[in-house]
Amino acid sequence: MTDISFCITTSGTNDQGVQEVIDSIVALKIPTYEIIIVGGATTTIELNNHIKHVPFDENAKAHITIYGHPGRWTTRKKNLGVENSQYEVCVIMHDYIKFYPNWYAEFEKYGTHWDVCVHQCLNYIGARSDGWRVHFFPGLPFACMVPYDVHELVPFMAIQGNYAVVKREHFLKYPFDENRLWGQEEEMEWSRRLVPNSYVRCNPNCIVQYTRPREWDQRHATDDVAQMNAHMNVFDALRAYRISNIRLNGE
Repeated sequence: MTDISFCITTSGTNDQGVQEVIDSIVALKIPTYEIIIVGGATTTIELNNHIKHVPFDENAKAHITIYGHPGRWTTRKKNLGVENSQYEVCVIMHDYIKFYPNWYAEFEKYGTHWDVCVHQCLNYIGARSDGWRVHFFPGLPFACMVPYDVHELVPFMAIQGNYAVVKREHFLKYPFDENRLWGQEEEMEWSRRLVPNSYVRCNPNCIVQYTRPREWDQRHATDDVAQMNAHMNVFDALRAYRISNIRLNGE
């Protein structure tokens, strides 16, 4: 059985959201786990042997304005979460994501032969959302969704920062750049260092979902899926190339 550290970043103003995340984790009935909450003071979250809080100064970068908001030092929070963890597998996440009931069963079934594992992430309305998208591949649109069975495009992908499943020691070699704040392409920069040096896999049977709506939810459900389908010839070609290589090598 795999021991897991869940590292939740929050601002200290969303205890209800944090509690919803915690409840979904507890319901998974994982034999050995911990929940590490990193962010401003929480007032209603009950801490215990499984749940601990790492205090954080939310005003540390408030003097910097990004997109009209005081600077959010999310990179430091995510690094702190992993630094304070004790188990091999770390789930780095924000405070608005919950787990499907069969998440841990599917996690165990898939195994841990990876450095970074991407899961299926659904938005508030239940449509496919972030994760497993190609960002740097010629001929495909920026942030184009990729079918979950196509792994050939991993070198051209970016790993989402609001929900990432990583091996602890591997992550500590490639942490987030704390010179960057939220909104400063911190995830893209991290991915450019992480992905080329990682064995990245996708387990779409592990499902999580956003607990709050976002303005682009409907676009993900329609336009982004249509965009992926419009480029299915590229994905089919990659599948065919993979199959031909397997036959050629006698695997």
